[in-house]
Amino acid sequence: MPDDEYFLIDCKPQHNTDLHKGGNNPAYRPGIPRQAIHTPDKQIIQQVSARLGLTFISESEATGEVCFANERGLRPEFRQSFTATDLVDYIQAILHNPGNGEKYRDFLKTGVAQIPYPTNIDDFWQLVQTGSRLG
Repeated sequence: MPDDEYFLIDCKPQHNTDLHKGGNNPAYRPGIPRQAIHTPDKQIIQQVSARLGLTFISESEATGEVCFANERGLRPEFRQSFTATDLVDYIQAILHNPGNGEKYRDFLKTGVAQIPYPTNIDDFWQLVQTGSRLG
């Protein structure tokens, strides 16, 4: 796949001295605290916005007094915007996907991960929800 389908994130995963603690279990995931994942840069945010047709808003703009369009409780299919937290939750879900076992192990060693740009708004919101539960 072309490189423009992915973006790189840099973070500092919790260092686990025993990467084999989970044995051969591909579902084992050492913790990656949300604060360890750096918010992607402006160019990545712009790409996600363009690909999904969503507006990026800062966390301070995320809640309104009159309009409910940016409220966290709004069903995903009605959301017209996303925040940095949503994007970090998306990244969390991708990193913890059991199908990414080898990429995840490489990430733990290097602190750099290749994340696919979201291409489907429904999948994006589903992964955001999954990532938010991973905490």
